[in-house]
Amino acid sequence: MRVGLVLPMFSGDPAKVLAFARRAEELGYDGVFAFDHFFPPGAASDRPSLEAFSTLAAVASVTERIAIGTLVARASLRPAGLLAKLATSLDDLSGGRMILGIGTGDPIDRPEHDAFGLPYLDKAERRPHVVETVRAVKGLLAGRPWPGGAWVPPTAGPLLPPPRFPGGPPVWIGGFADEVVRLAAAEADAWNGWGMSIPEFARKADLLRRSAAGSGRSVAATWAGIVVVGRDEDEAGAMLEERFRRNMLETNVWAGSAHSLIWWFEGLETAGASWAVLVPAGPPDRVEMIAREVFPHMGGREVPSHRLKRAKRAVRREVLERRDALPPAEREARSRRIADRLLALPELERAGTVMAFSSFGSEADTRPVLERLAGRGVRLALPRIREGEIRPVGYRPGDPVTRAPFGALEPSAGRELDAAEIDVVVTPGVAFDPEGFRVGYGGGFYDRLFRRTREDAFRVAIGFALQVVPPVPRGRTDEPVDALVTEDEVIRCRRR
Repeated sequence: MRVGLVLPMFSGDPAKVLAFARRAEELGYDGVFAFDHFFPPGAASDRPSLEAFSTLAAVASVTERIAIGTLVARASLRPAGLLAKLATSLDDLSGGRMILGIGTGDPIDRPEHDAFGLPYLDKAERRPHVVETVRAVKGLLAGRPWPGGAWVPPTAGPLLPPPRFPGGPPVWIGGFADEVVRLAAAEADAWNGWGMSIPEFARKADLLRRSAAGSGRSVAATWAGIVVVGRDEDEAGAMLEERFRRNMLETNVWAGSAHSLIWWFEGLETAGASWAVLVPAGPPDRVEMIAREVFPHMGGREVPSHRLKRAKRAVRREVLERRDALPPAEREARSRRIADRLLALPELERAGTVMAFSSFGSEADTRPVLERLAGRGVRLALPRIREGEIRPVGYRPGDPVTRAPFGALEPSAGRELDAAEIDVVVTPGVAFDPEGFRVGYGGGFYDRLFRRTREDAFRVAIGFALQVVPPVPRGRTDEPVDALVTEDEVIRCRRR
């Protein structure tokens, strides 16, 4: 799932908006979006707001990677032809990063229309108008003239220069009602739901999916809303109370700690969200807090390397402290239970060649594993580090070993095996998550080894239950294991 931010349009300060966009890109956000208001909704007309499309043009000029978009452009503010021209021009200027969100608008927007002499459509008029607007815009983006309808007059085009990519930028339709969801399923590339709970969003996303499938289409579901993120739940609650005291009485605000936001995102993604576009309320450091404390725990995200390293160091330090605190007798008893569970796995029972490791420090003791595998007649190997790579080296308990610089024992002699000879890799680690990702000691040795083993080679990590944490920080080069064995359970992680 991709994560975006809404630009601070109501600051009225272009420099602040551009700095915000640049910082969002640096922190690893996927997009920035502009509200389409002439002044803040519900506020007096003397309050500032930057115009959406001109602001996005400026943002495009100071960023390189992030998507830019409207959330959402009000269909009644601009003729459909102008809307298509603006979108395709921004798409071209940004190198194909534009997302055109379109919506009907709400009654709260009427003062803007009155203040600027713009026509205002009633509720019964807004929906058929946005249908024709989207059809006209999509037609022009595809190189087709719009023949005209009851609300949008004929628009011949063409758009020149043509859209950067066939079909032009993606079009999202925003709205709450089921009718709008069905409209998005029939006409748009995505639907956006504002401020919905996960159950309600899931219901709408399911309706979207089923409606689109009936027409042979695939349409994405996206979420947007205000988030009140605290350092902990108490701070989030205090921030929410402060909003109430200031008469900010929205009922569709999410509030919780940064840790809770991880699970919220996971729930949204499970419900079908491809984007979460945030309006982070409260102190300005919340944008950094979310990137620092939430992004490293989100699967499928490529986290900027400097933040990923910091996040892994923090997890490593915390878990090592817990592991080191285990009394020796307790560690020995737990290690025996791990060995029993590991060796009972069918993949271990039928393996001919197993690469395990020689434990050190406060790791789960692998001596029982090595001795019992050798007793079964299994060919064993231990890792030896050479030139930044793990080299599997044949080993039998009692063979001479030397201590590597980082503490583990390596075979002093023995034949080096090809990685393709290994049936099972038993891997160490500091922290693990139920999806099979791990935080090791920082060298990435096992990730590189896994890419050299056979596709059907079984990867299993062992560790104490206290080493299993919520999603560990991960990067695009991190390789998951197939199973995780603790003293309490076997967790099957991957399906291959």
